[in-house]
Amino acid sequence: PAIVNIDSGRIWSFAALGAAPIGEPSDVSFHFLGWTPENEALVRVSGGGRATIYVALLGKAFVPWAVATGSGDVRYSPDGLLVAVDHTIYDPSSGLAVVELPPGEFIGWSADSRYFAVGGDPDDQVPRVLAWDRETGRFEEATLAVTGIWSSTGHRIAYGLDRNDATETGLNEILIVGFPDNPGITPLARIRGVSARPLAWSYDDAYLAVTVTQPSSGDPTIGNRVADIHIVDMQSGETVVVISGAWQAAWSPTTDLLLFTGNVCSSFDIFTLRSDGTGLRNYTSSPDTDLNPLWAPNGEVAAFVSFGEGAVRLNLATIRDGSVETLFSARPDEMHPLSWSPDGRFLEFRYGGGHGLCKLRMPQDTEVKILG
Repeated sequence: PAIVNIDSGRIWSFAALGAAPIGEPSDVSFHFLGWTPENEALVRVSGGGRATIYVALLGKAFVPWAVATGSGDVRYSPDGLLVAVDHTIYDPSSGLAVVELPPGEFIGWSADSRYFAVGGDPDDQVPRVLAWDRETGRFEEATLAVTGIWSSTGHRIAYGLDRNDATETGLNEILIVGFPDNPGITPLARIRGVSARPLAWSYDDAYLAVTVTQPSSGDPTIGNRVADIHIVDMQSGETVVVISGAWQAAWSPTTDLLLFTGNVCSSFDIFTLRSDGTGLRNYTSSPDTDLNPLWAPNGEVAAFVSFGEGAVRLNLATIRDGSVETLFSARPDEMHPLSWSPDGRFLEFRYGGGHGLCKLRMPQDTEVKILG
């Protein structure tokens, strides 16, 4: 076994004759993989010609993970009883494999932990989504969809068509896949645009936020496409609100507030808006470029990054009063928040090709550790 000391960056190997360092900080790289249900970070540590997955014990030390040492995506079930890694689902209490998953993109677990879905177009065959049913042990299949996002409750997957090679603006469909009662495809809405994704479900599944892009040379753009957010009513399939010049939509985990990035006078700011189109609020109103908003699990704060004045900053916005606090500032480089720990006390982010870990001490005292 080995332990990584975050303060020194050294990796130590414990042998029969005692501990000896097996790598200098410059020889070691870290890659964050996900969170355990106990709010511990899973980190792949590479060095000395090998890579091993470790559990970071609340930023103090690393111990080897008991489940697997693969290098792929890691997804714990919401109830914490199973974990998917490298296209195998394991029982983390025993480390034993439960089922092998087919190749494809992870869609992940349903909210109640019953299903795990994988989507893709294997070997140029018919596109499909396969969902492993934990209760029956069988795979349910839905064709045409290749990816998607699980509903906040229940067993539905939403998928927006993406016609990137279309020469003209056309109609795109939002498709709904339901398990186990309706594994077929149900069209929900038709929206005019080249792409109708990514998608975001509201906390109660009453609404779906759809980022729609159109070919354009104007701002704001994703590549060369102008972006709008459509809020679709899940009962009627009708678009009830269109937010022009907006993308990166995320619903609050507890209310009907939609968090998004919007363009105002060629400046990218962070906003919230209610599902009925009321209550628009700007949290930044600065010439900086503000991007990548991410809700905390309790819905009370949101993290985002700002680029401007020769620096990049990781920020925290308090939804109740609109205040913004800077957690971390560095030289200009790519940085964005990636994930909150389940209890909202830790925020993992990528910075300069490495990964950082913010430990949030309420109310505002913040400790930042750079893992690598």
